[in-house]
Amino acid sequence: MPIYFEKEPGWAVELAARGGIGALAGSGARGAFAMGGGHLRARFKHYQFGGFFMKSDDADAGGGFTHFGGFAGAWLPFHNWVDFDVAAALGSRRYQDPDPRYGPNGYSFGMPALSLILGVSDRAHSEHVGGRIGGQIELTGDLGQKDRAWSFVETGPDGLPVETHGTTHVGGFSVSLVFSIALDYGDGE
Repeated sequence: MPIYFEKEPGWAVELAARGGIGALAGSGARGAFAMGGGHLRARFKHYQFGGFFMKSDDADAGGGFTHFGGFAGAWLPFHNWVDFDVAAALGSRRYQDPDPRYGPNGYSFGMPALSLILGVSDRAHSEHVGGRIGGQIELTGDLGQKDRAWSFVETGPDGLPVETHGTTHVGGFSVSLVFSIALDYGDGE
């Protein structure tokens, strides 16, 4: 069976469940994280666009975040092989931490996020409806990062109150490895 680039791939619509792991750098709030969510994607010829939603796990120290938005990019399908895609995404990440050292309700910050998405996937059936599995590397940078002051009071060894305070940087740059399983409807391939 020959492998070749599809010059006229047609169209498809995809609904996917996604999950993965990632690391957030430049943030004092979070480090490594697990996440889950989904996306809806439409493809026409060699173009793709869609929307996504992801939620991280909630850590005891550092809280968690949600990430949603839209993306657009290129789809590069190969006959009898895998398909590649590349997209840029613009969305919003909302960081939340209920820790009382940030105040009675903790903090909740929303900020715009810009992502580069590089993916590979394959469709399991070439008729109109088929399953698709894939993986992506997502590079995301938060725009408009914030600092949140914190403080708490403890009783010292001499019985007197001792106040400790500082600042936590919220937002940063993340690298994520995401896996997806999808239902794909459209022109087969």
